[in-house]
Amino acid sequence: MAITYSTNLKFTLIGTGDQAGTWGNTTNTNIGTLIEQSIAGYVSQTVADSAGSPTSLSIADGTDSVARNMVLVLQGSLSAARDLILPTNKKLYFIHNNTSGGFAVTAKCSGQTGVSIPAGAKVILACDGTDIVEAFNYSNGLILPSSATIATLSGTTLGYGSASLTNASAASLTATNLASTSATITTLKSTSATIDTLSGTTIGTTASSTIRGASGFIGQLTATSSTITTLTVTSSTITTLKSTSATIDNLTVTSLNASITLPSSATIATLSGTTLGYASASLTTVTGTTFGTTGTTQIRGASGAITTLTGTTLVYGSASLTTVSGARVAMTSGTITSLSSTSAAIGKFNAGSSSVDSLFASGVITVDGAAHTNPSALSFAASSMAVDCALSNVFTVTMTANITAAPVLSNAKDGQTINWFFTQDGTGGRTAIWPSSFKWPGGSTGVLSTTSSSVDLLVATYRSATTAWYAALTKDFR
Repeated sequence: MAITYSTNLKFTLIGTGDQAGTWGNTTNTNIGTLIEQSIAGYVSQTVADSAGSPTSLSIADGTDSVARNMVLVLQGSLSAARDLILPTNKKLYFIHNNTSGGFAVTAKCSGQTGVSIPAGAKVILACDGTDIVEAFNYSNGLILPSSATIATLSGTTLGYGSASLTNASAASLTATNLASTSATITTLKSTSATIDTLSGTTIGTTASSTIRGASGFIGQLTATSSTITTLTVTSSTITTLKSTSATIDNLTVTSLNASITLPSSATIATLSGTTLGYASASLTTVTGTTFGTTGTTQIRGASGAITTLTGTTLVYGSASLTTVSGARVAMTSGTITSLSSTSAAIGKFNAGSSSVDSLFASGVITVDGAAHTNPSALSFAASSMAVDCALSNVFTVTMTANITAAPVLSNAKDGQTINWFFTQDGTGGRTAIWPSSFKWPGGSTGVLSTTSSSVDLLVATYRSATTAWYAALTKDFR
């Protein structure tokens, strides 16, 4: 009888009466090599880095073959995703994509789609006689460790009864409902998650309880009775944040794109941000960079009382303020009990349509102690040097070259007097051209000192009736 071979693993099948005296060699090859390869074979195979010539493996009749091995460890450096062509013999494969370069390898039969194996992945596959398919996709019971990391967790409903999770992490999580009747979750986090609704009777009852997202979107955060110690949002969109009876110690928002509704009986220790609004809340301290009554920067209250309002720019409508301190203060109406502070500088006060006297109970502004103006250092420019008279009454400049075009003075007020110090640099000899609006004693135009490092003082008073500055130059202070 002629020698034949098994259908899938290609073992040698000896016919009756064949290989007299040599059949032992064939049997040893079947058992010692071919069967061992099929059950426990572990071999490394280099994957060719070529799109036009993929690596192809086969199972030869009765001889040693790479594709007959149970475990294939793929090696080689790849510059793109590549293919591994396997024979259509039905068998099981354990394949490890151990190539370098970070690219997937697709195990498939010729002309088929196969299975893509990511770089570094270890998979269980099988040939069904036509193509390579996944050999494992279901487990009746899957136990994860207490600190498991899940690359992708997705579904329309994720729920559990009384499970306890120490750490649930996902790089990409999309879920319509995430709920539990009785569960303890120590940490639930996601780097990029979309949560439509997160609700409960108690959220954030301890200082360690935190709901946050680095760049996440929270559609609704609702609680009937909750205490939030700290709610911090770095960059997020909150559609609705509401509570019927809540205590919020600190609410800090870097970029806020939503309305925050607070109850009429809320107590807020500290409120800071770009947009602040309330109905009848009582605020102890309000701190921020810009506060206004319109637009995106606002702080307002229908009948609220603010003990202390501090910021760079403060604008309000009809609130009653105990203490106001800031660089710029403007208001249309209202009562300020005290507009003075040992630690606050008020650069500009604008009373709008009201007179300044009407804004204070005493009708006058009294300054006890010294009053001073912070000097404003000008940026030297040979041509059209800018002087904003709204910034200060004292200006300084160092002459590093000649002034070839007259400086431009803006925002001057009738009767305003400025003191302008000119300092020659180490070279000296710098000259100046003055504005045509400057009037000099006896019509003699002031000339700067030329000695290096010398200091001159220009004193000028503006009259709106003549649109002129009445100037005098005192030279060479030593």
